[in-house]
Amino acid sequence: MPVLTAFLHFVAACLMAALANWAGLIAWRRAAGALWTERARLLWPVRFTAGINVFLIPVILNQAHWFLSPETAHWWISDGIASFLGALLGCYPLDREIFPQLNFKNWWHQVIAGWGIRFGIWVALIAACVLMPENFGSKMLLVAGSYLVLHFAIQWGLFLKYLRWVKFLKPAEDRLQQIVNVTAMRMNVTVRATWQLAGPLANAFALPTTHELVFSNRLLEICTDEEISAICAHELAHLQESKAVLAGRLIGSLMFFPLIFITPSIHQFGTIGIFLPYLGMFIIAKSNKWLSHHMEKRADQIALTEQTNEGIYASALEKLYRESQIPAVNVNNRQTHPHLYDRMLAAGITPDYPRPTKPRRLTLFGWLYAILLGAVFAFAVSRSDVANGYAKFNKGDWDGAIADYTKAIESNPNDTDAIMGRGAAKRAKGDLDGAIADYSTVIESKPDNADAYVGRGDVNYSKRDWDDAIADFTKSIEIKPNNADAYTRRGAAKFGKGDWAGAMTDYNKAIALNPDNAYAYDERSYLNYTKGDFNGAMADYNKAIALNPDDDYAIKGRDYLRTKKCYFREAMPGSNKSGTNDGVGGKQF
Repeated sequence: MPVLTAFLHFVAACLMAALANWAGLIAWRRAAGALWTERARLLWPVRFTAGINVFLIPVILNQAHWFLSPETAHWWISDGIASFLGALLGCYPLDREIFPQLNFKNWWHQVIAGWGIRFGIWVALIAACVLMPENFGSKMLLVAGSYLVLHFAIQWGLFLKYLRWVKFLKPAEDRLQQIVNVTAMRMNVTVRATWQLAGPLANAFALPTTHELVFSNRLLEICTDEEISAICAHELAHLQESKAVLAGRLIGSLMFFPLIFITPSIHQFGTIGIFLPYLGMFIIAKSNKWLSHHMEKRADQIALTEQTNEGIYASALEKLYRESQIPAVNVNNRQTHPHLYDRMLAAGITPDYPRPTKPRRLTLFGWLYAILLGAVFAFAVSRSDVANGYAKFNKGDWDGAIADYTKAIESNPNDTDAIMGRGAAKRAKGDLDGAIADYSTVIESKPDNADAYVGRGDVNYSKRDWDDAIADFTKSIEIKPNNADAYTRRGAAKFGKGDWAGAMTDYNKAIALNPDNAYAYDERSYLNYTKGDFNGAMADYNKAIALNPDDDYAIKGRDYLRTKKCYFREAMPGSNKSGTNDGVGGKQF
């Protein structure tokens, strides 16, 4: 099933991206004989849409999957990766049409180079979001710290090392190195290293953190030495920026960092917590764009003073824009770089064409997908009562959780998550019959919902209705045979009934399915203790603590064994010296 859903996500994403790109290029194709500025203007919304669709399409498909078939939407990580790769593949026809010199091999090389590091960044971001706990503490600091270590490693050279590793970057050849040396000496700037970048685009960029420069091969092919020197002066100006500006750039690079705190934010603040990380991201992004824009204007002024002949810098800029088909006028005034048209005027050169109109931001399909994404978020907001109920449940506010879940059910009587959430809150409050009623409602409407059987089994366990609990856990296992938690729970219910052999079989099966399940070791440790297998109990306690150092139950159990040293077979709570069980053993779940 995971392979099939991933494949379907891959194909759907590829088709959605390819269709949007093909339709978006229609106007650009019709303008084949127009001035380059007009073609670049028409191309901009297509390229921008293609770039954001790589991220929008996986989100749309993932949410659509959850809405249409939640029972099969558990493998969202593999589905998301497949969708991302499918959307990337859907961009090949677009890139091939814009740059005919590309074939699939060098296009794929470019994708690996350009998207590989970005994909790694997004994987790290998603991993941090998933691993981030709900509450503030040492684990939160560890997750955030690990993300920051990776992020700043990329800023301090890991990015270029990756490009070299995939053979997309090489040391500067003699011609470029000589131009950089002469220009840097004239400007009194230290350059640690200069590199040449493969690919069809003509561009250059500086890395202020490591004092390195990068120039594309295509730039070197189309520009004269004087023009390269002028572009070099612009990039060297970035290496002259103050430490305060560098600090601002580093902070600005953390635009997505607030998103890793979305889970504790929701847990702490409920529905409003969804928006707080995005607010932080927006503030950082705006501040970074303002800083970058001003630093680009400063670098332009320095490049003008360093050009060897009047008009050289403007000529070089126009070549880069024309070759890479970038609009001469930006979509708005809030971009990192000023408008090319204004940069040329500032350089004292009036272009031989009228000022172009600004390009549109998105294509028709781009707006369509954006609307779909908006619908996804609207759906999420419509389930705010469920989110609030979840947050209150985690705070121990059972009545508040029940009230919010009830509101959600009144809005949508078939909301499985809300009904099951209310069942869990009722159980926590002690309303076991009410909890069973809620779980039974879900089972009646969706008899293949394995989680509902586990939930009702937990309530029956709390009521010490061992047979009913065992029946529910067994049904859940029939639906999801690899559900380790269901085996552990059924083992606990069998233990409560007195079926020690059956309990041991289920615990062993749970551990075989998931060797990292501390909960299963907790349960088996108590069974081993009750049977008199103190060495086995100690081994299970140690394993549980190794997996979860905060496992209070296992820590207390191990301390108990160490204190008593097992010289006497004294009963722990839940059993008596005769070896018969008089209560529920192990942890409550």
